[in-house]
Amino acid sequence: MSFKKPYPEELLRVARKVVWYDRPEETLSDGKNFMAHLMVYGSPADVEVVERYVGEEEFRAVLEQAPAGVFTPAAWERWHARLGMPQRELPRRELPGEDPPGGGKNEGLDKTIRKYTNFDEMKADEYRYWQSRPVHERIAAVSELTEEGYKLKGFKPDAFRLHRTLVHFERPPR
Repeated sequence: MSFKKPYPEELLRVARKVVWYDRPEETLSDGKNFMAHLMVYGSPADVEVVERYVGEEEFRAVLEQAPAGVFTPAAWERWHARLGMPQRELPRRELPGEDPPGGGKNEGLDKTIRKYTNFDEMKADEYRYWQSRPVHERIAAVSELTEEGYKLKGFKPDAFRLHRTLVHFERPPR
């Protein structure tokens, strides 16, 4: 699914809001990703704007082929109820080394062992790896690590977004 160019200004405004880390034109060129983010981060007014350009079947298609890591449990439940669809399990990312839900192992996993002569070389390689990943994947990884950090500290991430930092540092007076 994609939207026709030239994109209407109101769609560009919604795209800028719900996928804040990318240019609106790029966001709208990937219709499924835009719609998934709209369904999670968009306001009812944003959804109303997009409904002028796409039908209910496009929203259903996004739920049927939802990208892992975008939907929150609350948004997943809300949209299934709104569209009258039976709710299936929320799509989740498969982590390297983790057994996939259907059994078996991750055959496509890069099992290369790298040896580094120093810490700086290792960090440079790690930096190159993360720079090669798309922005949305890097942000999703940060979000996932933040939630895991909250869990380690004993907090339950039940808020729509986590608004507090894990550790507070007192600054010396100026």
